[in-house]
Amino acid sequence: MLDKKIPASAIIEFNDEPDLGKNFRINAKKHSACEALKSEFVYLVHDRFIPAVNFRKTVEAALTSRNVGFGAVDVLNQDGTLALGELRLQQHCVNSNFDDAIERKGRLIVVANDERASEKIAINGGQFFIRRSLMNYLLTPLRWGEMEDDVLSFDLRNEKGIWIEGAHMVTLAHRIPPVVHSNFRISLRYSLYSFGCAVCAFLLKPFMAARSITSVGTRTDKESLDAYIRTGLVLVDPLHKTFASDYLMSTIEKLSVRARVRSAGYAWHQIDRKWFGWELK
Repeated sequence: MLDKKIPASAIIEFNDEPDLGKNFRINAKKHSACEALKSEFVYLVHDRFIPAVNFRKTVEAALTSRNVGFGAVDVLNQDGTLALGELRLQQHCVNSNFDDAIERKGRLIVVANDERASEKIAINGGQFFIRRSLMNYLLTPLRWGEMEDDVLSFDLRNEKGIWIEGAHMVTLAHRIPPVVHSNFRISLRYSLYSFGCAVCAFLLKPFMAARSITSVGTRTDKESLDAYIRTGLVLVDPLHKTFASDYLMSTIEKLSVRARVRSAGYAWHQIDRKWFGWELK
């Protein structure tokens, strides 16, 4: 970092376990950063997001004039198109418990103009600010890719959030804002994939009699999850990014989040990609 003219005093050390790779302890890293600083608010930003001119001045003015606990700003692509706009927690999450909220189809957060959106501001893990007095919400033992932004948005649902206007960031990696898919053709496609995975799981059971097996899209209750945590799990989901990610119920992300929270961070130690989906130990 020193070759990028970042002073040594600005570097906060955090020891990632090298064996975790991309599945590093993202919440612990963010909490460590908040703990090392003394300011009332901390803005956590992915290195691909660059603050625009007058960003700090605009954000500080907004925080001085409002009593808020967290929030974010718009992110633009380098060509000026919107990459990430205002996000909201889904309406069904507001009065739900954690397991009920996360077990349903889809992500917990949606764009502000979605018909399912509540009045509760949500955040994207790539850029958000949080009041240091709320940083204990970052103690939830989640790793990168485990819906940590959805879970944090859910945990903060009773705190006041704000999406600041007049300030934005620019992303160095072009992205398309979230698109809502809810038509019959999309639903049928996911339903057929879910059915196929369930059939595959049934056929695999005789060959893995000593293992717990489930398939993506199959509802997982608390009792089943506890058993999976004890024994490990085979999850049938061969085409994850094409079909399951962000939509079906028992995706690798959703099961990992629930198991990590339920076991206080101890499950699962090893998550391996296999031809049939995933192996969790």
